[in-house]
Amino acid sequence: MPPEELEDQYSPSRWVVRQGPQEALRTYAQTGLQ
Repeated sequence: MPPEELEDQYSPSRWVVRQGPQEALRTYAQTGLQ
């Protein structure tokens, strides 16, 4: 996987744009807890 794609996967700012703040926070919390 190219670095740009990894950045898309793991960048919280990208999650906010794609999912909205609530969903991004939930995803971030789940990722951090695993």
